[in-house]
Amino acid sequence: MTDRAVERVELAVVGAGPGGMAAATTAAELGVRLVLLDESAAVGGQIFRQPPPALAGRHGTSVPAYASETFGRAGRLGDTHRPGRTVWGFTDDNLLLASGPQGVERYRADHVILATGAYDRPVPMPGWTLPGVFTAGGAQTLMKAQRVRPGNRVLVAGAGPLILVLASQLLDAGAEVAAVVDISSARERLRAGLGLARLWPVAQEGLGYLFKLRRRRVSMLDGASVVRILGESRVTGVVVAPVDATGRRRAGSERRFDVDTVCLGYGFVPSIELAAVRGCALEHAPLRGGWIPRRSDALETTVRNVFAVGDCAGISGARVDLEEGRLAGLEVARRLGRIAPSDAARRIDAVRTRLRAFAPLRRYLETVYQPRPGLVELLDDSVTVCRCEDVTAGAITDEIGRGARSLQEVKSATRVGMGYCQARMCTPAVTALLLRHAGADAEVAGAPSARPPVRPCTIDQLCDPAEQPEVAR
Repeated sequence: MTDRAVERVELAVVGAGPGGMAAATTAAELGVRLVLLDESAAVGGQIFRQPPPALAGRHGTSVPAYASETFGRAGRLGDTHRPGRTVWGFTDDNLLLASGPQGVERYRADHVILATGAYDRPVPMPGWTLPGVFTAGGAQTLMKAQRVRPGNRVLVAGAGPLILVLASQLLDAGAEVAAVVDISSARERLRAGLGLARLWPVAQEGLGYLFKLRRRRVSMLDGASVVRILGESRVTGVVVAPVDATGRRRAGSERRFDVDTVCLGYGFVPSIELAAVRGCALEHAPLRGGWIPRRSDALETTVRNVFAVGDCAGISGARVDLEEGRLAGLEVARRLGRIAPSDAARRIDAVRTRLRAFAPLRRYLETVYQPRPGLVELLDDSVTVCRCEDVTAGAITDEIGRGARSLQEVKSATRVGMGYCQARMCTPAVTALLLRHAGADAEVAGAPSARPPVRPCTIDQLCDPAEQPEVAR
């Protein structure tokens, strides 16, 4: 690859969700020359996802007051914001490779801030591959971006505040919500949420969704989980059963709901692929979502001048993401000499003070989104775990029985994780099976491997036909 097609910048921000927006606007307003790269057509990320331009005049995702100022400033970044860019490569010399509207694009950055977010934690179970089963994020994307209702009679199951938000959005979209099934108990949530009294706007927002569902007479089940999804060609029903704090079935009767759609939201997994490709050291933090980049107090990874902010560095919520983005943007501007050291110190201290105030929110999310190892018991041998390569739980446990003790060993024997999603959908379940059947811990099982392209791209983008015409042909 030649430098003639490389755009040089002082800072590249990958991801235009809350953390990326805050990082880009903070740095840009201090004079840093940067680009903000994101797959979507508009800033906001998944939480503030906006509809495409054709629908923007009639619909829009509401942005809460705490984020509205940053959202508005990010919307005025002009050519600095590069929408429709899928970043799929990150080399040792800070060259970012992206698929854009005109093909492959290259950006060499002195500093990089990764704000790549997270994705729904998949929980395989009998029937989860049927049409009509959605992750919570997938259902939200349909409603936010396309104004498409995922179903008519819907059951929402999982953990944490997102399932309340989703149920409320489904009601607004005209769906009937048959029930909201929370794997955590009311006592567990109450105990974890005591600290939120000091963050009344946060608690008030959650209570607002809860009261709305109560007013609409939506059935609320605590300490329970979906155990199997029914149907042949599509979802026709779902079976719910009581579970303990680990997600394991406990004594009690099953309950069936006749529905055409099931939305599952059992927490999130940080999107660490670009950090891993760049060689950033990872550490396992199960209460933060799994594998995350190791960071300094300045949010810098173990690779100099590469920062990670927001949910890609541990699930923490949009409010924390915004503050981490501001902190990283200030740090980059400080290193480039765009802000006086005394002013930088003052502003950075103010951000860190606000981050400390959000500690109760972090603890609450860690509690409700904690992994539930008992859910792996839903995986009988016939359940497909790797949907891309059609690998069942039985095939995986057979390899564990033959001595496999790591993700890589299971992958080599079964092709699990080698498909289109590049192990995003199956890694949590394979790791859980290793922990259950082999007694291995997460460090032994290992972090999922990542190699470019970390997102799908075309062959001509990989080989660059202008420079390698014979390969392209």
